[in-house]
Amino acid sequence: YTSGSTGQPKGVMIPHRGIMRLVLGANYAQLNTETVALQLAPVSFDAATLEIWGPLLNGGRCILYPENGTPDPRDLQIVLRKNKVNVLWLTASLFNVIIAEAPETLRGVNQVLSGGEALSVAHIRRANKHLPGTELINGYGPTECTTFSTTYSIPLPVPEDWTSIPIGRPIVNTTTYILDKDLHPVPIGERGELYVGGLGVARGYLNRPELTAERFLSDPFANDPAAKMYKTGDVVRYLSDGRIDFIGREDDQVKIRGYRIELGEIETHLSQHPNIRDAKVIVHLDPAGNKQLAGYLTSRDGSALEMNGIRQFMKNKVSDYMIPAYLSQIEQIPLTPNGKLDKKALPSPTQTAPSRSSSYIAPRTTAEKEVAAIIGQVLNTPHISVEDNFFDIGGTSILAIQVVSLISKKFDTDLRIVKLYEYPTIRTLAAFLTDGQADNGLLQRIQAKQEKSRQPSGGIAIIGMALRFPGANNVDEFWQILSEGLATTTFFTDNEIDPSEPATLRRDPGYVKANGIVTDADKFDAKFFGINPRIAQITDPQQRVFLELAWSALEDAGYDPDQYDGEIGLYAGMGENTYRRKQVENRPDLIRAVGEFQVMLGNEKDYVATHTSYKLNLTGPSISLTTACSTSLVAIAEAFKGLANHDCDMAISGGVSIKTPQNIGYLYQEGG
Repeated sequence: YTSGSTGQPKGVMIPHRGIMRLVLGANYAQLNTETVALQLAPVSFDAATLEIWGPLLNGGRCILYPENGTPDPRDLQIVLRKNKVNVLWLTASLFNVIIAEAPETLRGVNQVLSGGEALSVAHIRRANKHLPGTELINGYGPTECTTFSTTYSIPLPVPEDWTSIPIGRPIVNTTTYILDKDLHPVPIGERGELYVGGLGVARGYLNRPELTAERFLSDPFANDPAAKMYKTGDVVRYLSDGRIDFIGREDDQVKIRGYRIELGEIETHLSQHPNIRDAKVIVHLDPAGNKQLAGYLTSRDGSALEMNGIRQFMKNKVSDYMIPAYLSQIEQIPLTPNGKLDKKALPSPTQTAPSRSSSYIAPRTTAEKEVAAIIGQVLNTPHISVEDNFFDIGGTSILAIQVVSLISKKFDTDLRIVKLYEYPTIRTLAAFLTDGQADNGLLQRIQAKQEKSRQPSGGIAIIGMALRFPGANNVDEFWQILSEGLATTTFFTDNEIDPSEPATLRRDPGYVKANGIVTDADKFDAKFFGINPRIAQITDPQQRVFLELAWSALEDAGYDPDQYDGEIGLYAGMGENTYRRKQVENRPDLIRAVGEFQVMLGNEKDYVATHTSYKLNLTGPSISLTTACSTSLVAIAEAFKGLANHDCDMAISGGVSIKTPQNIGYLYQEGG
């Protein structure tokens, strides 16, 4: 989905062939069996298409970045080096900040692709200086053309007379045209609008036929009469050697931090606020050269606008990157004689004062003053209350990197970005820094774990249990059965035996019509675990029950995996699968709906541990094991070893064995 000027995002229908054309036989990057690419972009961002399918469809490796949000350069460096990442995509904004603050982060990466907005020549030159062995590639392309349309391998060093970085030439199975308003090609050096054709062009906008017809035109230059070309709205020109030079936009569309934004969409949402009469949004360059959105508002009744309420109003309507960092109230929107916005007459944007706390509180301690000076420098704001939230007064994830870098140098510490989210005000951040709590982040955690592994293990305690046995659904009920010596085996009559049991087996003299029944094994709250109902249907009850019990054990212990700082391991075993053979294979409609691979994941015993770990967000070792009747005991032994060796900080161990259907017997074996 991309931004839309009417306030409604546009769904772009990308065909599979567009992705294949992007990553198979690529002529712009090293995408092969040796590729190790980092998946860093949000999955809602089209660059994730390259990061995921680029390596995977070429036999390479896709490394998932372990944390959400904008990465801390030092943590990013550790991940890049540990996994030997050789191909990396960064938005231009993130690339600029990393190159400005910590260029050594990218050392060792063979190819760095960047784009999403125009690249900075100054930052490319600095990158050349610090990354002599790294190829820098400018990637250009609208979402409607599947991530990249053109790329350019930037020469080293960048020529002294360059003021911009070209976007290069079209990638494989892509065509580009620079046309005038009559769709005629323009001469070399002349400005024109860029149109893109080829296999990457989308089918159009979802449920927007009129807009599709406006932007996706018949390609008059293609041999195929059904071929389409996309009208990008970007103004470009051909250079003498055939490269394409990006000049700007024809409309109100801009890119901020790699995200394509229609200024009109933001204006539409702002204007829907009951107290706003008119709203205009422009792009403003802050002192560091970062693009920021600046909004200018007029009041419906002339009274002062409550900006904090407006910001909250916008948070409920658009993504954070679409909320202006600057909001200013003016008496009226200045216009040119022909009725257009007069940008030159707009006052310099100011930080959104009403987004701050209700009253200004000056910094008092030395630490507060130093933190305030750094944040004020980055945000270009001289007076910030110690109670102001950094992210409510114009701070972004990109600016957070600059703040953290400057504070780390000033306080001689290794502050991590996540701490700015935890302590977003000057007062709380200064207190954190002076209380001696600042740590060395991911590197320190890794080093601490290594040191811990060399130390002798202390005691290991059982802190939570959960079970479901025949006749017992919890630990207390099971203890009662044991203490009273009760038998919980269920004996069946001939009529109670499941009809799926072969008649020849039931007539065998050694057939025992008895089994242990686990109650409610056929029931499962799929919604609670975020599992598709069809997937739940084809999943072996053994996996479903084990998942429920793992959750219950954590609940009994009083730990939430999403809040626990340590690593939780899982050691598990599962009995023979009968559910697939007797139930799932009788439902070809379900198998077709979910696919054979999903059926395998839901039924094979080898996946009981990884399936459970994935659903519960456990980050420690995930080990499935089978040792016949001793499986559960061996799982406990392996969990003990994992804790003793510091492979994990907490461990879940257990086993599950449930026949499907349950009302069947077994053949008696002497000595068995």
